[in-house]
Amino acid sequence: MDREQSEYSMSFNHLGRLNLILYLCDESSLSLNVDQWNHSLRVLFREITTEMKTEEITKFKTDFEEVNKLLQQHNQNMTSKVKSAMHPKLYTLLEDIEIKLRMVLKDSGLLMKMKMDARKAIENL
Repeated sequence: MDREQSEYSMSFNHLGRLNLILYLCDESSLSLNVDQWNHSLRVLFREITTEMKTEEITKFKTDFEEVNKLLQQHNQNMTSKVKSAMHPKLYTLLEDIEIKLRMVLKDSGLLMKMKMDARKAIENL
């Protein structure tokens, strides 16, 4: 279906959202807040699905299903009388998902070092 293209670009808004989400991912992983980290990664995933291939989306969904299982176990352990530490597999899986999402950002040109004066970058949009 052909659509008329808007004259307004949401590029800056999108990059601002991505920056905020990445900040939330960092903060929640540093504080070991696995619930917030998981939700932040899911938000990041949704924001960049337009940059992914169908196979990548399917793989991420499978990874998130595994996180759900581990997170459910973790939350049950935290509500029991004997509180346990985070399962290492849960931490590693969340970390792997974040690394893969950051690679999608990098490969899509959404996460890169500035190669030119920022004022000139605006002119190139």
